[in-house]
Amino acid sequence: MIKLLLSAILFLSLNVYADSPKCNILDLYTSGIVDEIKRNVMYFSVPPENCAGCASSVIPILDCQEIASHKFLVIAQFPASPSGENVYIAIDSKPMRYFKLWMYPIGEDIYQMRLLKEVTIKADEEFFINLKTNYSKFWQGF
Repeated sequence: MIKLLLSAILFLSLNVYADSPKCNILDLYTSGIVDEIKRNVMYFSVPPENCAGCASSVIPILDCQEIASHKFLVIAQFPASPSGENVYIAIDSKPMRYFKLWMYPIGEDIYQMRLLKEVTIKADEEFFINLKTNYSKFWQGF
């Protein structure tokens, strides 16, 4: 179901999702969630033995390091239950990889990543080409 939903989202238009107050991809990049993803990924990329009080074992450090070494694109954002935001990202790797992040609010416009899970999206080659070309200005680096 998630695979089908993400595929439909990317092909319809710049309107990214309907269940959220945000209405298009531009809203994602002005909402601050992209900066919070960058901050959290960098924070959780540090092995705990090298940083007292840093990354917990809940977030996979190797996945954070992999994400931090590539550009990423936020492809969807939905309210999470009981709180926070579920955010789906693609990373510019070969092959392209996709992750679900649960971003939990800990302050005004400040989030803590509480889940990082790789997800699979099955699509044809055109899907990946469109993702790269139609949304090229939205890919973010660290």
